Amino acid sequence: MQLSALSLGQEKFRMKTRVGTAFGLGITAAAVVTLVMIPLRAAELTRLDLEMISGAMLTRTAGPLTWAIGCGIHLLAGGLFAVIYGRIFEAWGGAGWRRGMAVAVVHNLVAGTLLAMVPAIQPGVPEHPLLPAPGFMAIQYGPLAAATFLALHLLFGLIVGGSYPVRAPARRAPMSHGPA
Repeated sequence: MQLSALSLGQEKFRMKTRVGTAFGLGITAAAVVTLVMIPLRAAELTRLDLEMISGAMLTRTAGPLTWAIGCGIHLLAGGLFAVIYGRIFEAWGGAGWRRGMAVAVVHNLVAGTLLAMVPAIQPGVPEHPLLPAPGFMAIQYGPLAAATFLALHLLFGLIVGGSYPVRAPARRAPMSHGPA
């Protein structure tokens, strides 16, 4: 009895470790996405600024502090989304970059829908010159922004899926069909 309780405790510990690992991978992947976006905006290839939009939801302004707050929100959201990715990988019994990118397509649609809802959540966004309403999947910023939005989610999925360790499920002992 004690041995099985010990095994159960170890399994709970391993599950917590995977959640922590997924969360850390999500923060890392979100940071990479942010670092990719900075030069794209600097080169004026896109106006999409997820960090500024996220920060403005709280501050109702635009500026460096808003961007920093939004960056924190973006990193936290990346960690939380990666925990969901991890749960999906665990259910599938495996991860990998292809599976990560498959989950990212769904993640992109969810995030794209939330982006379309920004004006309803933050009424000041459409009027602010730095924060025009992005629309579904950032299409209001142009087709390149929408393609960038998808590519960044695929990058997120590639990083999380390619790095997430899925442990093989424990093998069950064959069932006995009566006395031997």
